[in-house]
Amino acid sequence: MPRIDYWTVELAIQTILQADAALVAASAFIADPEIPEPESSEQTPWVGIFLETRKPESRQPLASNTKLRYFATFRLVCLTFGLERAQVMKARDDLIGMVETALMNSPRLNVAGVDKVGFSFLDGGNFTSGQKQVAWQAIGEVNLVCAVTATTP
Repeated sequence: MPRIDYWTVELAIQTILQADAALVAASAFIADPEIPEPESSEQTPWVGIFLETRKPESRQPLASNTKLRYFATFRLVCLTFGLERAQVMKARDDLIGMVETALMNSPRLNVAGVDKVGFSFLDGGNFTSGQKQVAWQAIGEVNLVCAVTATTP
């Protein structure tokens, strides 16, 4: 049965982030449904990986012996936390840059077990920040779009 193994793609993203020397200080996880509420700066930087959407390539024929291509969007949430606002915002920007660089170095997610990603690209992301009691929290998102395929027998 043809299928796209989205979970394996998520694991490949996690593997790439964890293997990147610049991201050693960050905790890269396959994300739970909730973004954590850190209570200390030791819990960050944190990177969560969420499968957001999948959209088919337009006008694909439905027939046997054809490839189905989807564009799967993964939202990578980069979270930093600390007492000084400027330091927290700078740490968020640095974390986003390190995540994007790690992903740019492996555009086909070249990890064992992942052979269905034809290409990937970055597609922006949202920012949120605010004060949490006496500390600051900053979140920046990196949207990674992967072209994934499945072939019917």
